[in-house]
Amino acid sequence: MKISLSIDSLLKENKFLKLVTKLLFGLVFILLLQVISLYSRDPIIIQSSTRGREILEPMTVSRTNLDLRVAARNMLRARFDTETHSPELFLSDKQKALRENEQRDLKSRNMTQVIVIRDIALAKEQAFVDLDRVIAVGDLRSAIRAKIKIAFEESEANELNPYGLVLSLAEVQSNEVKK
Repeated sequence: MKISLSIDSLLKENKFLKLVTKLLFGLVFILLLQVISLYSRDPIIIQSSTRGREILEPMTVSRTNLDLRVAARNMLRARFDTETHSPELFLSDKQKALRENEQRDLKSRNMTQVIVIRDIALAKEQAFVDLDRVIAVGDLRSAIRAKIKIAFEESEANELNPYGLVLSLAEVQSNEVKK
């Protein structure tokens, strides 16, 4: 009888372990389905305001032509204006190096530069800009008309650069002295 009791206890233990294994596999399957369903969902955005915390509906941000024009203006000012603040927010690494070299050259000659943007024509991933580069040496100012082709790169959007675009290419197409 002792052998039959031990076999009985082993059978009960095996049945229990099989049941627990099946339940755990079922739980893992349910959790796997939840992970797959939550993976494709947009994140929940919680914003703190003066009225308390609010849950915001996520939405995809599409850039309008007005956004691209404002971003292009900010990028060009960051690239060419001498007195601009935080140019690194709107420029790629190559454009930062070009700006530093140009500004160093202007500073060594005791010159400053400001741009006046006349028109921006937008294309798919680029823009054509008609602008005046005003270069000043003391009180003497000279305006140079330029047409520039610029290209954008996507970067990380932040509070100071909400467009998430940086200037990657600026090609001067023509220069003429204004009279």
